[in-house]
Amino acid sequence: MNNHCITILMATYNGSKFFYEQLNSILAQTYTNWELLIRDDGSSDDTITLILEAIKNDARIKLVVNPSEAHGACANFSSLLTWAKVNKELEYIMFCDQDDIWLPNKIACSLQHLQRTESANKDKPCLVYGHLNMMAENGHHLQEVISMDSPPKFNNIIVQNPMFGCTMMFNNMLANLIPEIPTYAENHDYWVALVAVSFGSYSIICEDIILYRQHTNNVTSQGAGLMNRFNRYYNNTKRIKELQSKLIMLGAFLEVYGAKLRKADQIVLTEFLKAFKAGTPAKLVNVIFYHKIYKITKLQTAAMLFVMIKNYFKVREVILNVNFLK
Repeated sequence: MNNHCITILMATYNGSKFFYEQLNSILAQTYTNWELLIRDDGSSDDTITLILEAIKNDARIKLVVNPSEAHGACANFSSLLTWAKVNKELEYIMFCDQDDIWLPNKIACSLQHLQRTESANKDKPCLVYGHLNMMAENGHHLQEVISMDSPPKFNNIIVQNPMFGCTMMFNNMLANLIPEIPTYAENHDYWVALVAVSFGSYSIICEDIILYRQHTNNVTSQGAGLMNRFNRYYNNTKRIKELQSKLIMLGAFLEVYGAKLRKADQIVLTEFLKAFKAGTPAKLVNVIFYHKIYKITKLQTAAMLFVMIKNYFKVREVILNVNFLK
């Protein structure tokens, strides 16, 4: 099993506070045939110094220099994946945040699950992902786990991505389906998840594989309480921009992959976007219920409906002049 090289893509930015804790958790993996490719997004702290020290101590670690005008986590991971596809013979790929802690079995467990998925789906793009065991910013373990009962369908993934990038492992066939991750995608892992659900096979890792660091200003939608999510969406214009960003991403996804999508999925995505671009709030609600475009839980779906209806005309502004859905 150890003869397969795992390519780990780590994006860093001002992460010196937690970098070594994450790095040490990778060094402690039971599966040892891996390479760690790190790209920094212009850190002003000691992150680069720490990376260079790590490279001196372990030949499996490399710093990727890939200049880009785009910045942010999505652009960073996008540049990393593009560089790796051009410069490496990829077998299996993992994304890595700079501040989590990987449990010792993460690589071995992920690979075992992915190869099992590949065996059941010969010559297909495959991806596996897992749930999150939460820890506080100070490293204190929280009694909270974000888990998924079942893999999403296409009509679920277009409104909510439960596949966290820090838990993903996917094969080179899936990577080759992604010419690039657009820097305007809501998240790098969201784009990969859309591709996996549309064209590949995917499954959930049920074992504990990661401690996900929960920063005070970074509360995941699945991990926050309903009222917190409700209030954040209701009062914060940032959430409107996030919904706009999602629509732009879905429109771009339809342009890139629309002709290759299953007919039923193409219809769902097209009608969902049209309900924003040339519809009404009532039309949007009808489309959502007709195609069962639901989030993981009924409460999350109810909150989503409230947000979309309340902010419908503000959200749609961003796509009125976009060229998709001519």
